[in-house]
Amino acid sequence: MKTFAASALLAALLAVQATGCSTQTADPTPTPTATPEATESDTATTVDLSDSGVTVDGAAVDSDTESPVLVDQSLYDAAGESTATAVVITQPGTYRLSGTLTDGQVAVDLGTDAASDPEAVVTLILDGVDITCSSAPALVVENVYECADLTAEITSPEVDTTTAGISLVLADGSENTLTSTSADAVATLSTAMSLNVSGQEEGDGLLTVTSASAGIQGAAHLTLDSGRMVVQSQSTGLQANEEALSVITVNGGKLFVNAGQDGASSAVASQGHVVVNDGELVALSADEGLSASSGVQINGGSVLAMGSAVTPVDEGSAQAVLDWIFTEPQSAGALLTIQDGDGEELLSYTLERDCTAFLFSSPQLTDASTCTVTVGNVSEENGDA
Repeated sequence: MKTFAASALLAALLAVQATGCSTQTADPTPTPTATPEATESDTATTVDLSDSGVTVDGAAVDSDTESPVLVDQSLYDAAGESTATAVVITQPGTYRLSGTLTDGQVAVDLGTDAASDPEAVVTLILDGVDITCSSAPALVVENVYECADLTAEITSPEVDTTTAGISLVLADGSENTLTSTSADAVATLSTAMSLNVSGQEEGDGLLTVTSASAGIQGAAHLTLDSGRMVVQSQSTGLQANEEALSVITVNGGKLFVNAGQDGASSAVASQGHVVVNDGELVALSADEGLSASSGVQINGGSVLAMGSAVTPVDEGSAQAVLDWIFTEPQSAGALLTIQDGDGEELLSYTLERDCTAFLFSSPQLTDASTCTVTVGNVSEENGDA
């Protein structure tokens, strides 16, 4: 028997965080396939971040507009005072980022003509970076190539973002943190163009995004291919905003989203589709765990989404899905288990937050209609809820 233990996933993702999640034994995780971006690390430009100065390939940088990386005092607080430093990447290429900014931002801006230029592509290898910003996003992508045709109606939730203008690669063995402490910031990671996120060969690089507003917000498509991501936010955790066109895709890796502390925002939300093809996804919110205006499709992987409501999954999904509304709200700390019709345990999870409903899917779930759900000492068979 193989059990998808959600708490084990959280423990694996949050080993360096103080979250209080329970610790069952994790399932073996297949090694993700290396992405083209990951192979570019040998030729990457090295950017070392520090409050005392920024260096590129060992040389100090300043506000020289001819430089591929420049430092710009362009971030201001509510009083109009310059409080933070923006490190701006202005030319295509692969950049390896490391170091710490206690109040700053990394921005990618290749110019207003970049959206239609297939050569205007930037890969950021995050290799031990820690960026906190008190007045704006910690990482913002303004102008790069947009691989998607956002003028054409999408007839399928399958989108190809392999040529996206911005890619984040989580270096093997690295722990990376992006934090925005301002409730007025649009998000901690904000991108105006389609974004890819992946790991390297081992797939164990970690990106933690913490926000007083939204976690990750994109104007087009967002794709996770591999690596590990944790998003904790006051409002929406992961959001794609192009109405009827945006697609959030999980092709692999591990993604944990704990969002909607404001009580009105979803953990993962798309104005178009949400598609899970593989990997592991846990999405917690006071509202909906998964929300998509055009539909949710689950074709593989392991998914647990919890909140106050459940968005129906498309009938075209390739993998069985159990969606559940409890007869009464359940409190954090209760033990949730799911068994299939043969009595095999599919899920054992201590609730991280209060919830009213959940959605669960895994390769071991073959017939949702025969499942038994137990919370504490109360069991219900599917159809009784």
